Amino acid sequence: MNEPDGLMPESTAPRPFTELSLGSQQQATLALVTGCYRSGTTLLEKLLHSHPAICIGSQPFPVSYFFAKQAFLDSRGLRRRYPLGHMFGDAAYTAEELDAFLESLQIRQRDIDEIFQRLSDYRLGHWTPEVLSFQQGLSPGLFPNFYRQLHERLAALLGGQQTLYCGSKEVLCEEFIPFVLTRGGKVALSVRDPRDMVASLDYGSRDNQTGDHRPLLFSLRAWRKSVAILLGCRSAPNFSWVRYEDVARDPQDALNRVRCSWGVPDADHPLAASIIGQDGRRWSGNSSFEDSVGVTTASIGRFHRVLSTETLRYIETCCGPEMRVLGYELKSVKTPSRDDLENYREPFANLHAKFPHDYSTSPARIDQEWSRLQLLQQDQSALSARDLRYWFVDPRAFQPLRNTVIEPG
Repeated sequence: MNEPDGLMPESTAPRPFTELSLGSQQQATLALVTGCYRSGTTLLEKLLHSHPAICIGSQPFPVSYFFAKQAFLDSRGLRRRYPLGHMFGDAAYTAEELDAFLESLQIRQRDIDEIFQRLSDYRLGHWTPEVLSFQQGLSPGLFPNFYRQLHERLAALLGGQQTLYCGSKEVLCEEFIPFVLTRGGKVALSVRDPRDMVASLDYGSRDNQTGDHRPLLFSLRAWRKSVAILLGCRSAPNFSWVRYEDVARDPQDALNRVRCSWGVPDADHPLAASIIGQDGRRWSGNSSFEDSVGVTTASIGRFHRVLSTETLRYIETCCGPEMRVLGYELKSVKTPSRDDLENYREPFANLHAKFPHDYSTSPARIDQEWSRLQLLQQDQSALSARDLRYWFVDPRAFQPLRNTVIEPG
């Protein structure tokens, strides 16, 4: 009997989608590299890819994450500005519900056609356009199988048929981390001082391919999502995270820690003096300010020179607990106050059209941010699971954050 919409029946016992078949009986484990934008994910991806046992593609399938998450939101009648948003103030679903949906999501032939049409039209952050040739060889079926097929073909494209770990890097898709981890995949997440992230995102001297300026608060909430999921997953097997600053200062040590957590043979494989990209050419970085050869610390602390006092206070007030838990020293020694939020004004006349002009400064959002800080003064038992998701994205993030603002005992 023919299946509607080109939908093919699944095999009776499909292997986990994180087990990749690369030909000649070579098997590899799927890996995901992610983090907030302008947070060192590309550098991490390039350094991991330099190991002979690892093959990582650079943002090859961004639309696949958008599509799957949007399908989930549509299934629940939810409307969001972006499918991969910051998740703050959103308790309409649990991580377990998203996981179950992704496991059972059917990708039909018309969905494959739509994904690749959107991918061909995508202008920002698609660094591996050669994957457009994959469309004709993909089989409809469940999303995990579709995701696996993409990465098996990616390995062939990048010459990684003999690698043991094959994956891709994509920003802002941290909500997919549990989906990969619980099925045996590997994950590496990169974080960066949010002040330098903002400096790179909005104050660079050249185009960094992130599009129009977004409101500062949106970017900070996106950064906090990354930290929340990091805190929730940090004890999970096969998960590792690095600070961009640590990679820049001692790339060999940072890479060794990630590789060891993944179980990579010869995890301390030495780095070359220059970084070679997936295209075989020397990579000169993707800084918002200047090219570089190899790994450099030039961008660490650049925020001191480009951010105003009001911007710094706004960032440190919104992100202070997360910054402390990750070991970032705050510039201000003052106790945070509402004035730090109310005194800020966006410095850019034209913000992204998806946002109201007062996104960062509206009384309602300032109330939210201030309420969130006040909740960290309470014991976790006073908050429901829904409250914890609403205010802190991952319930497991609450206690580590609270420990940064409340002295033990």
